[in-house]
Amino acid sequence: MTVKIYKSVLSNQVIESLLDFFNSNTNLHSDTMGMTKINLPWKHVQHILEPILKKYIPVDKNLGDNFYKHSFPYFTHIDSGNNKNSYNVLIPLYLSHKAAKQKFVVFDQYCTDYSGATWLGDIWKPQQDFKLNKKRDFPYKDPTVVGCTDRPISDEMYQILKYDYRNEEQFYGLTGIAYDYTPGNILVFPSNQLHCTGRMDCDYKIGLSLRFEILDKSQIL
Repeated sequence: MTVKIYKSVLSNQVIESLLDFFNSNTNLHSDTMGMTKINLPWKHVQHILEPILKKYIPVDKNLGDNFYKHSFPYFTHIDSGNNKNSYNVLIPLYLSHKAAKQKFVVFDQYCTDYSGATWLGDIWKPQQDFKLNKKRDFPYKDPTVVGCTDRPISDEMYQILKYDYRNEEQFYGLTGIAYDYTPGNILVFPSNQLHCTGRMDCDYKIGLSLRFEILDKSQIL
């Protein structure tokens, strides 16, 4: 699987424009498990981001996703949306503590069920499935997850991931890379690759997640 990181791609002016849109349009805000979102943001920010993103990836077909603001680390999940050629574009925008060493983890493992999934372990489960992603238990017990090891996650990675409702079993069998959550950078990876937020070292963070259909992987520069 391909994971690409592009550093210092967005100027401070662009970041401020995106934050201003998110903060000013509270009428578009919705809530998912305590996370504030604006869904389907591309139609609102295309004029800002398309000239920048198209230097690195094809942006002809946007598949959705959201602005988000949250104060807790979200669970391991995928966002494929029933499209085998979907790629996530993660755009960090803001950290409440600029010195925080916030991480975003992309695991080596991927899911062969492209309908979307969130792995909640046995800690807590809402009664209803999410609008797009289906609730599941543990990746290492899931037959649709490919590449799990037969070992616990490394101690180093677990220190990045652990939180009061996230125990070690939720990450059993997983390996991956923890990327710095740095405003101005952009991270691109396949939407069916498992990923999640590292432990929160700040009060809250704001970001933008976009998904695009990319048929020719050689066009990811």
